[in-house]
Amino acid sequence: MWPNIFAPSFFTVAGITLSHLKLRKLHDARHAEIMHHITKGSHMSVSAQGEDRSDFQSVFPWTGFDFGFAKATEGLTWTGKTFAANWAELAREGKPRGAYHFLHPDLDPAAQARHFVGFIQANGGLKAGDMLVSDCEVFDGLAGAQADAANKAFLDEVCKLVDKARHPVLTYTNEFVGQHLARTAAAYPELWFAHPSNTSPSAAQIAPFKAWRFWQWGIIANIDRNAFNGSADALKAWVATYASPQRKTVIITTDGARSLLDICQAHANSPLKVIARTLLHGPHPRLVAYTTIHPMFRARMPSGIRLWVRETA
Repeated sequence: MWPNIFAPSFFTVAGITLSHLKLRKLHDARHAEIMHHITKGSHMSVSAQGEDRSDFQSVFPWTGFDFGFAKATEGLTWTGKTFAANWAELAREGKPRGAYHFLHPDLDPAAQARHFVGFIQANGGLKAGDMLVSDCEVFDGLAGAQADAANKAFLDEVCKLVDKARHPVLTYTNEFVGQHLARTAAAYPELWFAHPSNTSPSAAQIAPFKAWRFWQWGIIANIDRNAFNGSADALKAWVATYASPQRKTVIITTDGARSLLDICQAHANSPLKVIARTLLHGPHPRLVAYTTIHPMFRARMPSGIRLWVRETA
């Protein structure tokens, strides 16, 4: 992916400069044979395929693809003219979708995050399962550790602005920049990795990340192509864990020192909801007796009563 202010016609991988045209010819010729597979040693598995698009491309349906990413913002002020249409089209087609921000590490990362999330919310909004990406592929004159700190700060702010239990948060990067993102990898392990090749990236290439979730493997017809690390069904299942996150039940046992009202206030819940949730898990005669005798729930509860006080994502 390129910043909107700079669209070179070549790039360097492992010291070898390749033109987009050469890459496109390479991948056009071998796409049907190789590019729908992920190579892991001698094992080949069919992978979900998608594109990432920006204002360098026109808006058209995502037919034939399993997912898509659209560029939303860059820096502190730039916004994508095609984002809203691409975002809406992916939703209309019911495909997993992601929005990305081209990060400039030398600019305020928290302000960039607010610009990113605010723009998405004003142009179609977020639904559960939507992916949010920091495109961290330049240093902007900073040291690697500084770029890492900026990327992590950007993602930290994004997670303050959205419900992170409902949105995968990823970093897009390459080997040149990615090798410096140790703090990011520890806090936000989901990786979208740029690696133009017929073979998926190795553990050494993606370090300090432990695994890649998406792999940008090349370009066809001037559009970046990507693979998910799994099948289309696996992609849907992964997104579904965010669309319907598992909920954790908080259960306590009364200690005889607090009232039901005090307990519920401590867990930001109401007594009636706690009573109803607890009774769903079986008969609780001591709880029923307490609520009958103390309908205002202000008296201390007897010890040893189990209460289902809250569910959290």
